[in-house]
Amino acid sequence: EKLFYRELTAHCNALCVERLEPCTSGCGAMVRFREKNKHKMMYCGCRPVPCKYAPKCRWTGQARYLTVHLDNALTSSQKEHQVKGDPYIECLERPVPCWHPPLVAVSQGKEGSGEYSTRWVGCGVELRFGDRDKHEATECQFRREVCKLGCGESLLGYRVQEHYTGRKPEDCLDSAMWAASGCSNRDMECNYVLSKPKPPPATGAASNPGDKRRGAWGSR
Repeated sequence: EKLFYRELTAHCNALCVERLEPCTSGCGAMVRFREKNKHKMMYCGCRPVPCKYAPKCRWTGQARYLTVHLDNALTSSQKEHQVKGDPYIECLERPVPCWHPPLVAVSQGKEGSGEYSTRWVGCGVELRFGDRDKHEATECQFRREVCKLGCGESLLGYRVQEHYTGRKPEDCLDSAMWAASGCSNRDMECNYVLSKPKPPPATGAASNPGDKRRGAWGSR
């Protein structure tokens, strides 16, 4: 646009659509005046946005904090430190894998090669973040749980039930193996016959010695 020199300053400061102005939402960006509305609607870090898991998640906050809200690497205390005063900064609806506990299996390569490989063998179940604490405390097959009967043994989750009840009788060779298959403090009812059953009493009059004696005296 061609202007007189005396009009140039006023045009650049107030009329030019290409002039740069700070974002009025407070994000600190300098934007062209003609793109001001587009910036506020689509690019401004201070524009309000809902969580991607809405309406289950009730969080609505500034766009620059959305990545913090959904981040799996940050702890809750770290998120609260970055975004103060936001009670919903931790998204409870996002899916997370169970990493409890981070067990690693080490396997050796070809004999004599000196090579080793590792692989993660933790639980790996994908669940809702809000359910993770309950899962890791009571459901995870790789959680650690100390025996509640007082024997002091620390168990992985998949062994807890067998520890309290013992193995199935049909999986044991004898009663001693069954008794040793679980907690020594558990209540046990033997499921094995430890002695041969007594033979059933003989039938008939001669089966009772007393009857024989009574019969002999009676004959006299």
